[in-house]
Amino acid sequence: MEYRVKSGARAVQVLEYFHRRGTPARGIEIGRDLELSASSTNDLLKTLVEVGYLEFDDKAKTYFIGSRAALFGHWAASVQPDIGKLRDLANELRRRAGECVVLSAQRGHVVQFLSILHGPEETPPHIAEGLSAPVINTAAGAAMLMNMNGAEISQIVKRTYHMKKVHRVEEQLSGPLQTFRKRGYACPMREDYQPDYWVVAMPLPVKEASRLALGMGGPKSRIQEREQELAALGREAFAKFFNSGTRHLQPSL
Repeated sequence: MEYRVKSGARAVQVLEYFHRRGTPARGIEIGRDLELSASSTNDLLKTLVEVGYLEFDDKAKTYFIGSRAALFGHWAASVQPDIGKLRDLANELRRRAGECVVLSAQRGHVVQFLSILHGPEETPPHIAEGLSAPVINTAAGAAMLMNMNGAEISQIVKRTYHMKKVHRVEEQLSGPLQTFRKRGYACPMREDYQPDYWVVAMPLPVKEASRLALGMGGPKSRIQEREQELAALGREAFAKFFNSGTRHLQPSL
């Protein structure tokens, strides 16, 4: 993925790297895992140490999250307490469902994969933390479309396709979205996007600037057999973590 300011994106990638890893790491490991040059890695890590977002253990020659990053995370969690629940929610569903669990957010006409708890099988390469995919191609995107009105859906379609295709695509979306709304969960609307992989996705009852969705995925044959079971697990988890029922899954359009 191309970023407007690469250095800013790389700093975030380093912090997310430690979030996934959970333990200190040497500079050479960080550069290798993030596919950065030795000089770029060295400059980036030293800068993050200087501003307090990383700490460097001179004896072990390792880096880890610094106190300033921890304080910032604590503040962010206090501002958005519902978001702080999402990791616990995802962990519980990963434990109960035994499948890959993905948290996604809408970014205009695409969805971005925020957090991935991997299942027993390797996830497809296009499903990785930080990557994005068109709203209309994904189960997570379909879950977000479930709670959109006609004007919002049209805007997504216009930003995704050429203007000539807008009405045709909207007609194609109408049937699947009606089905998804009735049953309270979404699946991929394009089976050719990732033919052997299937996802059950549900919009999250969190009031934030961007729409959020949670998906449980794995091999197509297994997930399709478990669709209703996984959706029921999702509803139970939502009720537990957000003290809500499933009314948010039945919007009035």
